[in-house]
Amino acid sequence: MEHISVLVDEVLANLRPVPGGVYVDATVGHGGHARALLEREPGIGRLICIDQDSDAIARSSAALSAFGSRVVFCNQSFTELRDILRQAGIHAIDGIVFDLGVSTGQLKDPSRGFSMYLEGPLDMRMNAGAALHAKNLIEQLDTDELADTIYRYGEERFSRRIAAHIKARQADITTTADLALVVSEAIPARHHPRSIHPATKTFQALRIAVNNELQALETGLQAACDALGSAGRMCVISFHSLEDRIVKTMFKRWAAGCVCPRDLPVCACGCTPRVRIVTARAVRPCGAEISANARARSAKLRVAEKL
Repeated sequence: MEHISVLVDEVLANLRPVPGGVYVDATVGHGGHARALLEREPGIGRLICIDQDSDAIARSSAALSAFGSRVVFCNQSFTELRDILRQAGIHAIDGIVFDLGVSTGQLKDPSRGFSMYLEGPLDMRMNAGAALHAKNLIEQLDTDELADTIYRYGEERFSRRIAAHIKARQADITTTADLALVVSEAIPARHHPRSIHPATKTFQALRIAVNNELQALETGLQAACDALGSAGRMCVISFHSLEDRIVKTMFKRWAAGCVCPRDLPVCACGCTPRVRIVTARAVRPCGAEISANARARSAKLRVAEKL
């Protein structure tokens, strides 16, 4: 199944690309948002396409080859944005897009170990060259630590039961199918969700932990805010509440400026607002897009503009 980028029209409408501008696709994936951006504004000066997944870089560079040298591909994490821009000689950017989470291509490739529906190794690494994978993580954590991880990153109410079942049968769990079965058996049948696999939240939690996704997101957003020039815009698409909460919180903090205690009569910190929040509420996909692409149903877009 081909990956379909979500909220493309909404991203472009909010990004407002201009001729000669410098833009960053921080999670280029299969190149959907990047292609739309290049087609919408053919006069873009440069587009930096970043992805820590080497397969994604290979696919997107082939898909966007017709756009020539204006498009630069970097097989790195967006946490390295400052270094990427410095090495490219770029001092400020006009816009940046983050499309967070796992792609359809990654989910549909059993060898990547992201899906509970397809049997594959317990991997879950976004960067296939990283040292830590899901099987390592399960082996390294004790039962309480594993339960805490599943609860914190998956918001799974049965995290204690699940962790105990996983650790008890750890030697027998070698594939995604093994793990999915053990998790399903740990959750009482009457509490199995109707619309998703019972192991969905556990798989999400392990993936987030393996890739340190939430800390990476904070680092990447901060670097993006620092890199944006005046009136430059940041568009962030998230797919679960933990990501969206981080985006919303950081946008609000940058927009507020002052960080002094509320009971202090005069500002002492000297901090001033850095951004204007463009989207008072998160932008959601329309019904037609959700019908055409089920992945879009949980997507939320938030946008901020640099002051």
